[in-house]
Amino acid sequence: MNLTYLQTFLVVADEHSFTRAAEILDVSKGLVSRHVQKLEESLNAKLFLRSTRSISLTEVGEELYTKAKQIQLLATEAEVRVRDITQEVSGDLK
Repeated sequence: MNLTYLQTFLVVADEHSFTRAAEILDVSKGLVSRHVQKLEESLNAKLFLRSTRSISLTEVGEELYTKAKQIQLLATEAEVRVRDITQEVSGDLK
């Protein structure tokens, strides 16, 4: 599973908008759509119910959203942990 696609999916789901997700991610709306499409293809599942006025998660989309949030949290924790371990001590010794 492509983590970039997963991150895009999370932003779309949080914002309930492909357009707003594109603005937040600073990419084109077309790229956001392609990321979600590729993720749907790789999972062989529809993640969003789309209408002309709104989008919502499918049952599969809701399940993926829950797991994706956990993955996002783990990634953030790992990044913080690695920074803590590799942070160099600086300053004057007394």
